[in-house]
Amino acid sequence: MSETQETRLSPRTRIQAQIVFKIPSNKGKDSFLTLYSENISEGGVFLKSNARKIPFSVGTVVNLHFALPNNPVLIRTKGKVIWTTEGWSSDTTGVNGVGIQFIDMKEEFLTLIRRFVCENLDK
Repeated sequence: MSETQETRLSPRTRIQAQIVFKIPSNKGKDSFLTLYSENISEGGVFLKSNARKIPFSVGTVVNLHFALPNNPVLIRTKGKVIWTTEGWSSDTTGVNGVGIQFIDMKEEFLTLIRRFVCENLDK
């Protein structure tokens, strides 16, 4: 049995929050998609989806809007899809998901996420 080496740069904690994506349209009217987070770090977030097809491909840049539990501040930032679970398994009952790396995040939002992660690491 081989061990998987941890490659994350920041601590990560579980979180269940709605993440809203703004999807720009060429037709003039943007659409929105909501997924739920599984875990978060100051570097990014894993979002789960019960759909068989992941709605984003690797490399896609998306606008994210979300709030941390028990915090009224709406975090708005961009994220880049860095991996998806699509195609990893033929088990269609499992949860699919997408890993998103935060980009262009304001320092105040980064501080909020960092504090949330630190306060919830042992929970």
